[in-house]
Amino acid sequence: MLPDWFRHPHHKFGTTSRIINVIVALQLITILISRGNVYMLGEAYAFGVVWSFAMKALSVLVLRYKQPGGREWKVPLNFHVRGVEIPVGLFMITVVLFALAIVNVLTKEVATISGVSFTILFFIVFEPQCGR
Repeated sequence: MLPDWFRHPHHKFGTTSRIINVIVALQLITILISRGNVYMLGEAYAFGVVWSFAMKALSVLVLRYKQPGGREWKVPLNFHVRGVEIPVGLFMITVVLFALAIVNVLTKEVATISGVSFTILFFIVFEPQCGR
């Protein structure tokens, strides 16, 4: 997704220095915008973490139906109905994670504003049709 010049390794150290520099700059900008308010940074971080976990659980649940083959390990509480495996345990985990994410959105104003802004910004940057 990123251009080659951006991913090109450093000539001396072999690291992706441009990506590292951008991450450092974004972290410094975040600290300056928040004025070092640890509570606000914690709420914004919690927003990202809880939604990340909820989306990952949803993706695992969807993959269980799209690729129903054997698995190395499974979440307990799987029932078989007419040859179809129903992952009740995985569904319950996904529901709990989404419930926590929704509670986070409804109770943390700063986290919601910063999280939604960050999501929209990343969507614009990484969606090929929107970024052009």
